Amino acid sequence: MTTNWENFQSQILNIKAEFDRAFKCLNKTNLPSAATQAKHINILVRQHNAFATTLKTFSPFLIETHKFEAENIFKGIKLKLKNILVRLEISDRVPDDFESIFGLKIIEQDSDEEAEEEENLKKTPEKLPSKTNKMTTVNEFLNVVSKLIPEFDGSVEKLSMFINALTLIDTLKGNHEEVAVCLIKTKVSGRAQSLIGHLTTINSIKQELQSKIKAESAKAVASKLLALKQKSNENVTYAKEVEELSLKLEQAYI
Repeated sequence: MTTNWENFQSQILNIKAEFDRAFKCLNKTNLPSAATQAKHINILVRQHNAFATTLKTFSPFLIETHKFEAENIFKGIKLKLKNILVRLEISDRVPDDFESIFGLKIIEQDSDEEAEEEENLKKTPEKLPSKTNKMTTVNEFLNVVSKLIPEFDGSVEKLSMFINALTLIDTLKGNHEEVAVCLIKTKVSGRAQSLIGHLTTINSIKQELQSKIKAESAKAVASKLLALKQKSNENVTYAKEVEELSLKLEQAYI
């Protein structure tokens, strides 16, 4: 539980920090250009949605006090987003609940200065920093995603959390799916590694794992419990087997 909270807390604080940076750029007496406004509004919406998805992913594994703390942080993000939309006279309504994705998307258009700069760069291709910028973007993506994906050994018990993490990555991937898939494969071991080795998309990885890694049926586990016999000199082993089968039975019913 502690590991889940520390991982989750790190992620939501990173999301909040990125949100606050974009909010600060918009929350000024003199508003920036329309192009800059659009850029930062989209960042605010993306961070809102990342928070919603992350909270939904980890919520089942959090104790009430941690969940309450996370929801309070999210309330602050929602309030800031609502206020900035009112100030910019954007009528779209921020979702009140903690799980819904906000569908607002502002079309970003280059300002005159940005267009002029792009035209100048076209005239001097030797100075184009596109490769460097691309690498920086990939590095930032890898830095965030590597913290979101837990280690997965192919066990049924860890499948749900791993799938939830992949769902979150899928919403953040942008143009980096190939990189994301490579990183996902480094987090997988055991039987699961052989299942996804040939796959090239996040969605295909999710489908393959969900179709091939399944818990035993409740009937099968119950039969094993009934058939389990205690030997007089193996009390500890017997108790462990009962505990493991009981957990499997619970998961089967879930």
